[in-house]
Amino acid sequence: KTLRKTSASMAKAIGGLEVSEMMLAHIEQGQNKAYCGRRWDLLDMATATMRTQLQSVIHAAPQLQLTAAA
Repeated sequence: KTLRKTSASMAKAIGGLEVSEMMLAHIEQGQNKAYCGRRWDLLDMATATMRTQLQSVIHAAPQLQLTAAA
C-alpha cells in the first residue's frame, strides 16, 4: 500500500496528474479504454526516471529473504 502511494506521488511529480493516474490504474473501463489516447510514452519515461532516482536505495538495501507464513 505504501509503495503504491509513493510511486503515484513520484509519478505525479515527474509527469503530472495524468501519469500518476495511469500508474494507479488497474484497468480502464468501457469506451475510455479504446478511445482515450493515453500517453504511455510519458509513463515509460516516468518509470525510467523513478528507477534512476531509486537505484541507490535499491542497491543499498540488504538482500531480504521472504519466507511463507507457517
